[in-house]
Amino acid sequence: MNSNIIGNTMIYVINPYEIYEHGFHFQNLSNFISKVEIEHSILESFYDKNSSRGYTSYFFAKNILESINDDTITKWADFSDKYYDTNLEDYLMKLVSKYWNDSPRDILDEIPLNNSPIITLSKEAISNYVFGKEDNAVKSFRFPEEGIGLFTELAKLELFEISSLKKFTKSFGIPIGVDLSKKSEYSTLMDFKQYNTFLYFGAAPTALIYKELVEYQNIFNMFVAVKTNDEQLANKIYERKRFIQAVSELSSISVNRSSEIQTFKREYEKNILDNKNKFSLAQCRKYLTEAITEKVAINTKITDSVDGDFFEVKLYNNLFEVAYNQIKDSLLNNTELKRCENCGHIFESTHGKQRFCSPLPFKKRSSCENNYNQRLKRNKEKALSLVELGNSIEEISQIINESPETIQQWIINKVN
Repeated sequence: MNSNIIGNTMIYVINPYEIYEHGFHFQNLSNFISKVEIEHSILESFYDKNSSRGYTSYFFAKNILESINDDTITKWADFSDKYYDTNLEDYLMKLVSKYWNDSPRDILDEIPLNNSPIITLSKEAISNYVFGKEDNAVKSFRFPEEGIGLFTELAKLELFEISSLKKFTKSFGIPIGVDLSKKSEYSTLMDFKQYNTFLYFGAAPTALIYKELVEYQNIFNMFVAVKTNDEQLANKIYERKRFIQAVSELSSISVNRSSEIQTFKREYEKNILDNKNKFSLAQCRKYLTEAITEKVAINTKITDSVDGDFFEVKLYNNLFEVAYNQIKDSLLNNTELKRCENCGHIFESTHGKQRFCSPLPFKKRSSCENNYNQRLKRNKEKALSLVELGNSIEEISQIINESPETIQQWIINKVN
């Protein structure tokens, strides 16, 4: 048996994806994805008594609080459509401290989920998959050979922003949800080799995706801090974790709780500005090692073949697991990270001269490179037009946000 194919993962992407209010889409899609399956995915994700990680709603609240993005809590408040006041952060902290100090109990109802929009394939797209229709809408890419930029593109996703999620799914599919490829009664792909994994999500509550995304982006920030030796970023991650840990140990019914939280918060904000903790990068490495070890441990299986050989097989349940393994590979292979000259996000460089994010699946060239060149062309045309109108180079530089040196070179090139 060819060991090269062991553990290959086929990720299917079929457009279009649509957004529905919870429950509405089942009128058209109930033959393929039942409402019970969607409800089960929510329950399993947010509250699982048998989970090795305990009460996952607690971890969701903790991950939101530990986010170093200042607007994460506000975005969650708007998305949840239940809490719009300034006390949401204190509410989440009480949730965390309740778990920390009291005996665990069902706290699922305290996190608003029922109004979560659903992202799903259209009825036509699911039919194309189920009945094996061959058209341009049915695409797939193979991991690990393809989709090399998945883990950095996943980090770009805007939390609680539907438009950002829809854009991502056009290239990579829904990252987690109800997996149609595991339904043998519907799938036409079961005759492929048993060692392959097929990921094809038909629908998912957006709350489930964002729950995973909050945690993923926290871990990705640790990864960036460690790979780039960014002490300032590492310090912010470390101090935020210390702040939440301190609040977690407060009693949820303490009379002075609010004032104590504010005291901790002022200390946290001061430590962020001072950036004096020289151990934060080492702590960040420790956090990252523990997190990635936990995330990738479940994906490796050992199996034997009919001819008696043993193989290591990689099995993935969703795109987040694929992304965590890409982070692991980047750490082990000591790959280089760069910042894209177009979008400003971190990407993994495959060669020394690479300046932009890698091409998306099904694309030969980088979308960021194309956008950069198009913008540069427009700016050049506009700059030369402004020169003819008598504007100074300094004025043009402010208008189009290009350096005076670049504009000067454009002028010289045109003259020559």
